[in-house]
Amino acid sequence: VFCFGEAAVWQQTVLSSRITSSWWPFDSVSFYNDAPPKVANVSAEQPVRKKQLSEAKHALVTSLVFKRKTEELCKVATAETLARCKDAVGKMLRRNACKETLGLEDACKEALSEKLFCTMFRRHASQFHGMEGELEQEASCAHINPMETDLEAAKNWRSLKHEHAFLH
Repeated sequence: VFCFGEAAVWQQTVLSSRITSSWWPFDSVSFYNDAPPKVANVSAEQPVRKKQLSEAKHALVTSLVFKRKTEELCKVATAETLARCKDAVGKMLRRNACKETLGLEDACKEALSEKLFCTMFRRHASQFHGMEGELEQEASCAHINPMETDLEAAKNWRSLKHEHAFLH
C-alpha cells in the first residue's frame, strides 16, 4: 500500500536533489567525488594517477552554464564601448572610431573565463587541494584582480596577448 505522505516525501527528495545538482555544474563530475577511486588489482609499481587541475578547469570552462555566464557578462561589459563605436561611425566623427573594439569580445570571454575560474578556485580551494597543477593555478590566479571591471579585464587581457605575440 502506497501512502500519499510517502509519495510527497519521495517527490520532494527527488526535486530537491535535482535542484541541488543543477546549480553547480560539477556535481556529477568525478573529480569532485570525495570517495577514493576504486582501484582493482593495482600493483605497488603502478602509481595512482593524481587528479589533474587542468581537467577540472577544462570541464568547468567548457560547460554550457559557464559559457553562457561569460557571454552574458561580456555583452554587458562591451555594450557601451560598441555603442560608442557605432555612434561615432554613424556621425563620421573618426575614421578609426572602432579600433578599440577589435578583438574586445573575444578578449573579454577569455579574461572573464580566467577571472571566473579563479573565483571558483579560491572559493572552493579545498576541492582542488592536492591536484596536479594546484600551485601553478594559485600563481596564475594571484595576478587576477577581482576588483577590476569586466571591461578593464578584457582590455588588459587583449593588451597582454598582443605583448606576448610581439615577444614571440
